[in-house]
Amino acid sequence: MYKGAYKFGFSKPIIAKYSEDNSTGEVTYSDAFQCGEGVSTTITPSYANAKLYGDNRCVEDINEFVSAAVSLGVTRLPLKAAEVLFGHKIDDTLNTTETSNANDSANFVGYGFAAKNSDGTFDACVLLKCKFAEGEDSYATKGESITFTQPTLSGSALALANGDWRKKKFGFTSEENAVAWIYETLGLSAPSAE
Repeated sequence: MYKGAYKFGFSKPIIAKYSEDNSTGEVTYSDAFQCGEGVSTTITPSYANAKLYGDNRCVEDINEFVSAAVSLGVTRLPLKAAEVLFGHKIDDTLNTTETSNANDSANFVGYGFAAKNSDGTFDACVLLKCKFAEGEDSYATKGESITFTQPTLSGSALALANGDWRKKKFGFTSEENAVAWIYETLGLSAPSAE
């Protein structure tokens, strides 16, 4: 299986709202957008482990996927992120106002991104069902040096009813092709280039 060369790039974090039909189990995605420019991402799967011992030896060893811890660092959070990720209300008629309510509930989303390889190819990864929590808002006054503050989101990836939780594809010749595959995996059309 081809897994590309050494990875040194992360870009194009794509978020799309997740929906599941309770009667059929069919999963669909909507409201896809690029969530700022990618700074960093980490995916750490965790597994439940059970071992069965018999006759003074391990006769069974079972590992089952539980969830994956996910972190996403971006240059900025677009206003759409507040609505799609966290369920906040956006009112464009009031000069793009965001209202956070105590009863707002974070949504499940699909999350995909591209990764650049040292050989010039790109890989793509899609986490099929994630939920992110809002990070802290941090502000600082301007001083003698410039300091950037970037939003970082943390959350978890869960498995679908069929057990799938992540899809990867390797060896794209361009970042655009990797991004197109992310949208295709989410069942959506990639936005046209402007």
